[in-house]
Amino acid sequence: MATHQQNEGAWIFVSHSNRDFERVRMIRNELENQGHYPLLFFLKCLGDAEEIHDLLRREIDARNWFLLCRSTHTEQSKWVKQEMEIIQSLPDKVYREIDLDSEDPSQQLTTATALARRATVFLSYAREDQRVAMAIHAALREQDVGVFWDLDIAAGAPWQDEMVGALEEAARRGWVLLLLSGAFARSSWTRRELTLARRASERLNLIPIVLEDFSRHLESLDGETRGYLESIQPVDFRRGPTDAALGELVSALKRRQMRGG
Repeated sequence: MATHQQNEGAWIFVSHSNRDFERVRMIRNELENQGHYPLLFFLKCLGDAEEIHDLLRREIDARNWFLLCRSTHTEQSKWVKQEMEIIQSLPDKVYREIDLDSEDPSQQLTTATALARRATVFLSYAREDQRVAMAIHAALREQDVGVFWDLDIAAGAPWQDEMVGALEEAARRGWVLLLLSGAFARSSWTRRELTLARRASERLNLIPIVLEDFSRHLESLDGETRGYLESIQPVDFRRGPTDAALGELVSALKRRQMRGG
């Protein structure tokens, strides 16, 4: 177990007019309360139009998850409109829109939370597969995805209780990534995690990652679990955590639909 606990929430770019800051602050605070990192920019120091456009474009290119807060003020702001247009024009970006003028605060928070769910995962893996889990963790954090795994639990904490609680929460509010291998099939703990995830989530919230030919290990699982795993399209990591495999995983998170997401 790790000796410290990190906040591993998702980084979310919040596009808004500075004139709406008081209303957007409520959304920012809620995302932070859920452990995420909402990014709000107000570039007062810049005056050159070309410099502003270049900075906005580079920051948007570097991010993956966006919340577009529309209002009469954003329609009056050339820069915010341009910012939103850039985000919407890029096919690999995930965004949600809220209307600060017409939607009530509860609707706005629901949309913001749904976006955060899309960018949050729990890693379920056997200890023998930790090297691959670490590579996946690093790649997802690079893409601003929030990740929870056992190495985030502080020394001395009741880790089994924390892991169960985190897994059930992730199944309700994010993705659960199952790193399937022979070690996964043999581990009573990862099999328990799979059972808990199934109870808390629909299969749309689970993504199997096949680390080796898993078909021969399916026979060791009960029929219901075997049929459950066979019904979900996996991500192929049989050649290891290559750049191509990691890229496919990130793409899968962005394009797959989620229950309530």
